[in-house]
Amino acid sequence: MKYLLILILIFTIFSTVDSAYIVKEFYAPPTCLYPLGITIDDTGDYMWISDIHGTIYKVSLDDENLGEEIEQFVPDPPVTSIGGMVYDSENNDLIVVKAREPASSAMYTIELDEGPNQYDSTLRFDITFGWPNGSAWDDIEPGIWIVRADYVYRELYLVHKDTGEVLEGPISVDTKYPNGLAYDGTYLYNLGNYDGYILRYDRMTGERADGDGFPLPPLFELNEGELYSGNLVMNDVGEFWQSCEANRKIYLINFISNNIETVSIGMIKCLVR
Repeated sequence: MKYLLILILIFTIFSTVDSAYIVKEFYAPPTCLYPLGITIDDTGDYMWISDIHGTIYKVSLDDENLGEEIEQFVPDPPVTSIGGMVYDSENNDLIVVKAREPASSAMYTIELDEGPNQYDSTLRFDITFGWPNGSAWDDIEPGIWIVRADYVYRELYLVHKDTGEVLEGPISVDTKYPNGLAYDGTYLYNLGNYDGYILRYDRMTGERADGDGFPLPPLFELNEGELYSGNLVMNDVGEFWQSCEANRKIYLINFISNNIETVSIGMIKCLVR
């Protein structure tokens, strides 16, 4: 009987502990009114945030200076409505997706190296479908995942980073008007604009992978009528950053709770005694 009680308690503890929580949060720079696209460098020390009007901000992710603006710039020529960004560490570039109707959706390179071409934008290729919101590196070169988020199709595509050729997909998703996209080597994570839920999909099969806290409900509240428009970017320790246009905040989310072991083991030892 005693051991049955222990098992029930273990199950209760592990099943009621929230598997998702906000680790850090900060506001976008004051002049960044609509933070949408986000990406981080390989060290996880810096983040770039795109304003829907075309300004890009570089901010610190250091604990002591979290969210502090380092610089801001407008690409030349300007690229507005950036719906997704990835950082290309090999070339020190930003690869960005212009999220508009099919006639003007495209992917661009923005140079970051100091010199006469710093912040220059160059068209990589046109995107043949509308409203590509969100992008993420694949672990197999030369692919970049992008989201198709128009009012009819809700799909994920893996495209060639230089030509735009579709390498895989489309993968149909259940996300309610998909926005942000992140990838961790096993799963693709997709943010819903309307309900704020993050759904997880198996990279190899394209099937939804529920469980372990997914679908992940929104961890913050918005005012009635506001949308969860934003983006996701995965860091190298299994956490992801999420931007939110409506409240101008950026959140660091760890969706696997690591604070239950001490409490659980302590209570179990107490019962056994």
